[in-house]
Amino acid sequence: MAKESNLPSVHPNPIARVLWLSPSTPAERSVELVTPALEGRAEIVPKSLEVWADTPLVSYSLDDEVEGVRRVANSRGWSRFHLVGFSAGATVALICSHVMAASVATVAVIEPATIGDDDWSIGEAAWRARIQTIFALPPPLRQIAFRQAMMHPDEAPPDRPLPASESSEQGLLLEQALAATGYASSDWAALTQPLLVVTCGRSHPRFAEVSARLCEVVPNASAATFPSLSHLESPQRHDPERLSALLVELWSHAR
Repeated sequence: MAKESNLPSVHPNPIARVLWLSPSTPAERSVELVTPALEGRAEIVPKSLEVWADTPLVSYSLDDEVEGVRRVANSRGWSRFHLVGFSAGATVALICSHVMAASVATVAVIEPATIGDDDWSIGEAAWRARIQTIFALPPPLRQIAFRQAMMHPDEAPPDRPLPASESSEQGLLLEQALAATGYASSDWAALTQPLLVVTCGRSHPRFAEVSARLCEVVPNASAATFPSLSHLESPQRHDPERLSALLVELWSHAR
């Protein structure tokens, strides 16, 4: 008679606990197409940025976003989890992976808004200057210019109505925080978690430069490109099946 093993059983496909950081509200829209594609593989909790909270903000910094992530994880009893972030949410995900290294198993960033305050390339210096100029414009000119900036110079933004804008005061707070994160792109060399950097072929080439910089700096980084998509037609909404497969592969490498 075979001796019964005392070793704990291992689930062949463990459910990944995922906190998904959206740059806007409602956060659920960011994951509504990804969630079905990951059914049975992940428990996804979408989260908007703290800056869009209904309660008036007396002050704001990206430290508030880190504490918001910590609060949501603690409320669910998660001691270890995966982070996915898009745009400004991706910037927050990078910071959380650094500050909460023991809790973050892997991190996936989809076209981060910024990866540091340093002008690590000529292109990044020009980009930062352009963004500062755009956010000095009055709305809705700001929205029009921002949408065009996200696209490759040979591409036009998708032909659809401008999205409803959040509070301009809150948006200004967010942009000020993103312009002075307190990190340099070289700081991400301290990340030990597996990192996936996702870019889109029709986005401004700056996002490809961001991906190359992160893959240069982060020890355990990999990159993926969605050639036909853009920052304004993002993978989580326009190719959730492929993005989901990439995420499952990333999560399988968690230590």
